[in-house]
Amino acid sequence: MSHTINYCTKQDLYNFINTLRKALKIENQEFPINLYEVCKNIKSIKIALVNFSDKSLRGMAFPKDKIILLNSNRNPKELNFDCSHELIHIVKHRNQETQSFNCTDSIKDSQNSYLEWQANEGAAELLVPYKKFIPLLCKGLDNISTSMEFDNLKSMLATYFNVPDTVIKLRINNLSHEIIQFQKGVDIDFIELKSTTQLKKEGTPIYSLNTYYEFMS
Repeated sequence: MSHTINYCTKQDLYNFINTLRKALKIENQEFPINLYEVCKNIKSIKIALVNFSDKSLRGMAFPKDKIILLNSNRNPKELNFDCSHELIHIVKHRNQETQSFNCTDSIKDSQNSYLEWQANEGAAELLVPYKKFIPLLCKGLDNISTSMEFDNLKSMLATYFNVPDTVIKLRINNLSHEIIQFQKGVDIDFIELKSTTQLKKEGTPIYSLNTYYEFMS
C-alpha cells in the first residue's frame, strides 16, 4: 500500500517551488537556468546521462537514494526540463512508497497521474516562473497579429527559458486564468493561482491564447 498522497493546490505547489528555488540559490540567477549543472553541484544528489534502450524514457528518479538518470539522446532544452521534472520527484516525493519514477513521453497507467502533474507543473514553474513569464508573454503580444508571429514568440520564449516549445505552449494553457488577470491589470504579485482542475470544478470557462491564435491567419 502506498503512502497517502498529500494534496496540494497550485498555490501550494508554487510556494514549494519558490522555497526550492531559494534552497538551490537560483532565485536571483539570470535566465536561462541550467538545472543539470545545478544538480551536478548538489553533493547529496547523484545525476548521470544514460543511453537508455527505451528511447521513449525521458528520465528516472530514485527519491530515497536521490539519484537522477536522464536520457542522453534528448536535446539540451529537453534535458533541462527532464532534469527539473525528476528533481521535483526527488525533493517532493521521497516520502512516497514508490521506489522509482520512470518518466516517458506519455503517462502510463502504472504511473500516478497526480504525482506526474506535480512534477510537470513544478518543473515548469521552476524553469519558467509565472511572475517572469506572464509579463514577457503579454509584452510580446503587443506586436502579434498572426498565428505564425505567435509561434515565433513562443519559440523565442522557449529559447529564453531554455525549455522545449511544447513547455511554453503548455505554460500558456495552464496559466490561462493568471494571464487573463494580468491582462485586466491585476498586479503580478496579487494574481490568484488556480489549476485547470480547480477551474473546471468551479465551472469557470478556460480560454487559452493558443486556441485564439490558431484561428488567426
